[in-house]
Amino acid sequence: RYIRNSVKIVTDAYDGSITFYVVDPNDPVILTLQKIYPELFKCLCDMPPAIRAQLRYPEDLFRIQAAMYGRYHVTDPSVFYTGTDNWQIASEILTQGSAAQQIEPYYVITRLPDATTPEFVLFVPMTPVGRNNMVGWLAGRSDGEHYGELRVLRFATDRTIFGPLQVEARIDQDPDIKTQLALLSQGGTTLFHGNLLVIPVGSSFIYVEPIFIQASAASIPELRRVVLATQTKVVMRNTFPDALAALIQGAPPVVTTPPPTTTPPTNVTPEIQALVKSISDHYSKAQAALRNNDFATYGAELDAMSKDLAKLRDLTGVTLP
Repeated sequence: RYIRNSVKIVTDAYDGSITFYVVDPNDPVILTLQKIYPELFKCLCDMPPAIRAQLRYPEDLFRIQAAMYGRYHVTDPSVFYTGTDNWQIASEILTQGSAAQQIEPYYVITRLPDATTPEFVLFVPMTPVGRNNMVGWLAGRSDGEHYGELRVLRFATDRTIFGPLQVEARIDQDPDIKTQLALLSQGGTTLFHGNLLVIPVGSSFIYVEPIFIQASAASIPELRRVVLATQTKVVMRNTFPDALAALIQGAPPVVTTPPPTTTPPTNVTPEIQALVKSISDHYSKAQAALRNNDFATYGAELDAMSKDLAKLRDLTGVTLP
């Protein structure tokens, strides 16, 4: 079998013309085809910038690479033979009582280690085979000259990083959250856990999981709660900004029905409130853009949200644990 991310094909929607841009000039198959059809292929540098900015790391290729890397990252022959250091794509549980399933790789904007600016990457966390703690992650890069590169971060063995299933367990075991979820699932409604996102923030992670309910007579799930977690804290609130404020500043317990008027905690300044609202707005716009397949706007909104989060950290002096 042979698979490479070698060529991007662009079709002009007005006249139907097709252009082939070579992404991987070292691919032997493409080198051969270029000799056969010298006028067919163009250099990636000739791609219009507006189109070039939309290129994304291929999800199917990334899944295959992640699965293969889980075994072939091992360089010690004896360890490779015993399989004691094999990795796998982390798993999650989407519906209460259902079996765990592998996380689907997802796109995020984050600043990779040693990078100076945030970038758009395809991301997936990795766990050891047979265990649930996170041992590393893979990221497929999409921006600029780094397009097509894979980055791998392996955590130190003396540090335990929670994997998605462990965070799910912490969510289910939290007394306040457990009570709220039990109330939400009454009356013939079905409770769904959305995809749990593991987002790198500085040298740590923040875990984000939406909670949905769906009535038996309804066809569309409804977002009812948002859970945010770090290595030491789990919070659930009615909205993303409330959860973010609780995670960073501390906030009142979850309420089923929000009060008609909200008085912010005394330690939350107007500037912090404005940043939290801005983060929430960017998050909502990003989700709307994603539903409309508007990836340019999606990336821009996530980038703006990431910058606001950095400002919030600087303003509060709080580093995510």
